[in-house]
Amino acid sequence: MAVKSLDDAVEPEVPPVAQPYLSASPNPFNPVTKIRFGLTQADKVSLDIYDIRGARIASLVDGFMEAGHHVVPWAGLDGSGRRVASGVYFARLVAGKITFNQKLLLVK
Repeated sequence: MAVKSLDDAVEPEVPPVAQPYLSASPNPFNPVTKIRFGLTQADKVSLDIYDIRGARIASLVDGFMEAGHHVVPWAGLDGSGRRVASGVYFARLVAGKITFNQKLLLVK
């Protein structure tokens, strides 16, 4: 059957998130990695980048997000927009009562 108008079109359904998750690819990366995470329900979310000493160097997300799959790029920049050095970093996702950490390796 042909679609008669845009109103008749059905968007493909994105599968719901079965369990919350956090991942990054490519990893190791240079110059950008994509941090992917999934939420099973809408919630307040923070996604921050920490250095090996535990100091927060960038905040990528801080606010309410809907349930589903999300992708946030990180280009190896600190909160002031300066490039960070090669090394090990950690992405920390906090959504409601869950916390995930993902090790990131920036190589130049």
